[in-house]
Amino acid sequence: NNDKALFVIWNPLNFYFMFLLKVFNKRIEISLWLHEPYKENKKKYGEKKYYFYVTEFIQKLSYKYVDNFIFHSKYSLRLFDNHIKSKIKGKAFNSYVIPLQFRNIVSDSLGKYKRKYFTYIGNVAYAKGFDIFLDILKSSKNFKFNITTSAYIENSISASENLFVVYKKVLTDKEIAESLCKSIATICLYRDSTQSGVIPFSFMCGTPVLVSNLDAFKEYLSNKYNC
Repeated sequence: NNDKALFVIWNPLNFYFMFLLKVFNKRIEISLWLHEPYKENKKKYGEKKYYFYVTEFIQKLSYKYVDNFIFHSKYSLRLFDNHIKSKIKGKAFNSYVIPLQFRNIVSDSLGKYKRKYFTYIGNVAYAKGFDIFLDILKSSKNFKFNITTSAYIENSISASENLFVVYKKVLTDKEIAESLCKSIATICLYRDSTQSGVIPFSFMCGTPVLVSNLDAFKEYLSNKYNC
């Protein structure tokens, strides 16, 4: 009986569920929160480029059922407009930009930690510049570093006195915030991104960020002001 549906997580079966919703409820309005509408320069990712081709193809199957597209950044919307919009034929839809939203979980106790690390947060990926972070770690013996991740990285790193690792398959917001509140700065030297949850989360913890000069980041970052 609902007249609205919101899809927030990519799933290869999204187009099937959207189809069923439209069949059984002609009035329903479907909104899709589109995190990664299109990946440019796929070839630089090696064999993973095929993953991007497949996911983009499957994702496009659902577009004809979508009434509202929601993006995290203007850059993400621009990718959609440049590479996808013209291919959606005979369908009226709306596009909105809504920045990433976070629940404020930083308590007073978290602010009491001593800041001593330069920190990497998140999955281990080429696009996120994990290898760049490791190069910095290896060449900076006088600084302390932190990796907080849900990815298994034991085979990617070697034991080091200046490295502290927080590894759990499922990290809570509080655990991530604790690592950020212990950090001098967060390192986000991404090669490619349409948005990043790590950056606003760092700001919430009062932690500066060192970031790549990406278009998606320029929307809410200003050099020497908040990064």
